[in-house]
Amino acid sequence: MSVVDAAPDVRRISLSRWVPPLLGVLVYLGCFRASSAAGVDASDLLRCTAYWVLGVVVPGWLVLRTAIGPSVSWLAEICLGACTGLGLELASWMVLSLLGQQHLVRFWPLLALLVLVRASWRQRLRERPTGRIPLPWLIAMTVAVLVLIRIIFLRFLNYYGPPYDGRAMYPDMQWHMGLAAEATRSFPLMVPQAVAAGDLRYHWFVDAHVAIESLTTGTSVQLILAQLYILPLILLIVGMSATLAHVLSGRAWAGGLAGVLATATTNPTLWPNIYQGLAPFIAASPTQIYALPLSFFAIFAMTLLLRRQPGQGKAGGLWLIFGIAAFAICGAKASAPPVLLGGALAALTATILFRRRELVRTAAVISVVMAIVTVIATKFVSGGNTASGVQFMAALSRTPMYDVLVGYPQNYSEHAPVIPGLFRPWVLSGVLVFEFWRLAGLLAAVLLLFSALRRRPEAWLLVGCTAAALLGFLLVRQPGLSEVYFIRGVAPLGGVMVAWLLAEHLPGTKGNGSGARFVVPVVWVVTATVAILVAIGMTRTAHTPAPTTVAAVHHTIRQAALVTAAGIAVVAAVAAITWRLSARSVAQSAGVPMAVVAGALAGLLAAPVLSAPWAQATTGPSGPSKSPSTVATRAQATVGEWINENLPADAVLATNTHCRGKEQQVCSANQWWISGLGGRRVLVEGWSYETKSAAKRAFSNAFFDQDLLRRNQLVFTRADPSDLAWVRGQGVSYLVAVSTATEVSPRLAAETDMVFQDGAIRVFKLRPTG
Repeated sequence: MSVVDAAPDVRRISLSRWVPPLLGVLVYLGCFRASSAAGVDASDLLRCTAYWVLGVVVPGWLVLRTAIGPSVSWLAEICLGACTGLGLELASWMVLSLLGQQHLVRFWPLLALLVLVRASWRQRLRERPTGRIPLPWLIAMTVAVLVLIRIIFLRFLNYYGPPYDGRAMYPDMQWHMGLAAEATRSFPLMVPQAVAAGDLRYHWFVDAHVAIESLTTGTSVQLILAQLYILPLILLIVGMSATLAHVLSGRAWAGGLAGVLATATTNPTLWPNIYQGLAPFIAASPTQIYALPLSFFAIFAMTLLLRRQPGQGKAGGLWLIFGIAAFAICGAKASAPPVLLGGALAALTATILFRRRELVRTAAVISVVMAIVTVIATKFVSGGNTASGVQFMAALSRTPMYDVLVGYPQNYSEHAPVIPGLFRPWVLSGVLVFEFWRLAGLLAAVLLLFSALRRRPEAWLLVGCTAAALLGFLLVRQPGLSEVYFIRGVAPLGGVMVAWLLAEHLPGTKGNGSGARFVVPVVWVVTATVAILVAIGMTRTAHTPAPTTVAAVHHTIRQAALVTAAGIAVVAAVAAITWRLSARSVAQSAGVPMAVVAGALAGLLAAPVLSAPWAQATTGPSGPSKSPSTVATRAQATVGEWINENLPADAVLATNTHCRGKEQQVCSANQWWISGLGGRRVLVEGWSYETKSAAKRAFSNAFFDQDLLRRNQLVFTRADPSDLAWVRGQGVSYLVAVSTATEVSPRLAAETDMVFQDGAIRVFKLRPTG
């Protein structure tokens, strides 16, 4: 071959080597720019970057590579290494916290260097990944991720701003700030919003992760949760979706497709705000964002174990990675372990049903481990099941369609086994149509059972996860609508399954023959057509108000039913015609209709990604571009920052403000700004999420110890020396009095020392006894 002939190959190799790192740099610059524009200092960004690289990814990758060897691509290596690092840092923090040395957690990555001791381990580190994501798909993923970063910037980072900016903050973020601050000083965690409640029962692993990042970098937990936690984890969700599809299908382009589909921030729909979306990226839910990549990490580990054949050598490394994944998911999200248990049991069923005797023991051990993890999570760290019950389709109670057709809350009963009004003709027909669209990606699980993959245990693993999530969504009633997190926790699996189906059934791919060159273009034309048409519809209705009359809802349901039926009919016709034309020239042509249907689903899932630049990223969130700032929120930010910077880390405070609105015995007690922005324990602050208080009813409830609450309030309204002596005996050293919440006795200023004030909020220091 001449030098001229070789030049294109050289250029191709050069591009494949240098362009992917440049794309990674571009994504990082997008993250850096978004955080900087939201008000984060460059020094904090650089420190947190160093933490993720040196404190999570690199040590995790060292352990991962030593345990299981090279993976399918460098993208997979980075993402799997990050998930391994998240699990290992958590274990290190727990051990060091029990020893009272949690500040040493920054040095845990040094333990990962032990893998350099053995020559065989060092050899594994020098091996290269077995493949790479094709450059066009990497570019597509990069563009989609940059749009996703822009959306997160508009909807979260720039909307709420830095923690002490004075803007109104989503209350749950202050709750998590309090937990993260607690994780910097103790394990097991206490309830910092109500120390009388004792140990915390909640899925708090993300808060421990934030605490570890804070202890390592010196950046406050408040800033990390308000600005810095989300973008790395979102990138990890997209990367793990691509990795899972690549590993399952064995096709690199399938990984790229799944990665693009994973960036969708809403469900495909052609109708204006008729139904609540179930997309996974809920920025104000740190537990959701943290649990998703770890769930996929657990599925990855289970997949490798289920694919291991006898005689392949020792499986200790695989079991180690699975153990790390199972440990990390245990307290990540209450809905995650049951979903993974459902997948494990389905895989076990497949090994028995199809007589895969060599895998029955493996699947059984996986199922037992996940059952143990689920029990531990439910008993000790779940938290999300507070005040939960059983009610079929309870999530309908928060949808505009149900509001109009049935009437909420007048006709809503949390004690009924089925949500009232479901079987009214218009309600039921609307539910069936709109659930088809909302859960479109998860329909791929049904296709798996009728595809060439139906005898594969790992296919049943995904089907089981999807089925368990659907059961949780359909049957659980939780006053805070937490049942939707069952679906949100598996939403990106839809793209993974669709990509796997396409890789398996498109003619010319591995194991399914060749011939009839027109089939592949037909499938991609179907995908593109569906994606473009639905994206146009989504763009036109993105900010259209929901219908508010019964007649308007009826019209919308009729329209949706007709469009859905027509779409299904067209796709079915295309699939039948393509199969008929390809029957004589494509080996295993029975898979052709499956490829066409999977292509249509891929287009449906791609529509929100295509519409995002116009319908979402350029227009910003509905309403103001920034969360409103009031006199109260500005004062809370100022006082909270002063408390965080000036009071001892182990100080316990008492306050007279608990409820959002009027202070009363039963209320929505989610005032958490002292424990959150101030980062200190409070005798009684807000109790809405406190397990004992919310055991029977979430949100609007009464504090479990009414006598303690009564005496707490007397400290401020009466301020008798006996009251102050009592509160001092509870370990309290500072009082935070808010004059707009309750009456504050003038005696309080005489009996204590005021150390700070901003508007209606004053901070008093209790005088020592004697």
